[in-house]
Amino acid sequence: MSMGRFLAAGTLLAAAHGASLGAGEPCHDAALTTRALHRLNALRAEGLTCGHVAQAPAPPLAWSARLTDAAAAHAQDMAERNQMAHTGRDGSRGGDRLLRAGYDWQVWAENLGTGTRSVDELMRLWAASPGHCANLMLNDLQQMGLACAVGRNGRAFWSLTLGTLR
Repeated sequence: MSMGRFLAAGTLLAAAHGASLGAGEPCHDAALTTRALHRLNALRAEGLTCGHVAQAPAPPLAWSARLTDAAAAHAQDMAERNQMAHTGRDGSRGGDRLLRAGYDWQVWAENLGTGTRSVDELMRLWAASPGHCANLMLNDLQQMGLACAVGRNGRAFWSLTLGTLR
């Protein structure tokens, strides 16, 4: 297993966790990747206060198909189990899933969420949560991938993977 630094923030459950999503909702949004990359890079460019710790602006991220594949597999796993967890059904952690997707990481981070209805809402909630916010602002991250999957009950599960290749 690759060694490196990682941070997996606690899961985020929005107040509207019981809301169901229709075909026109965020998991089916053709512009999801563009919107997510733009919004996260805007937050990184601003700099944030994570809890009581001011974070200086961070460099922009690039989109990664491999990180997106890892995020999609984990979002689907959580949706099928109807359970938010950093550990997959097979016992895998984020770094394991990245390696499985062909991403030989040096640094990685993972944020999870559920119950949100848009990328903007998701990013706002993560920016307000100290651990999630710290992940968003890690300077040594270079790439991101985001995916959303809807469970049988209509609940959306989000997985954001962030990383830097070895």
